[in-house]
Amino acid sequence: MSNTPIALMALLFVLLAAWDWRRAPLLARLSLGVATVFALAALEYPGASVRDVVAHTEDGLAWLGSGARGLGLALVMVAVAGQVRALRD
Repeated sequence: MSNTPIALMALLFVLLAAWDWRRAPLLARLSLGVATVFALAALEYPGASVRDVVAHTEDGLAWLGSGARGLGLALVMVAVAGQVRALRD
C-alpha cells in the first residue's frame, strides 16, 4: 500500500471513523484526525502517496504525515483486533 494515493487513504480513514463511531468514539475521532492530515496532504500534493509526502522533509506537512501514518497503522491494528475479539465472543 506504499503507492496508494493519499486521497484514497483519507477516504479509508473516514470510513474507519464511521465504522468505529459507536463502538469506540475515541478511536473514531483519532481516525478523523488522520483523515484530515491525509486530506490536507492530498490538497497540497495531488496524486502523491504517503511515502511521497513524507519524503518532503523541508515541509511541516511531512512531519504531520509521518505521525498520521504511524497513528493510522495503530488505529487499523486496534480496529482489526477489536473486530476479531467481537467475532470470537
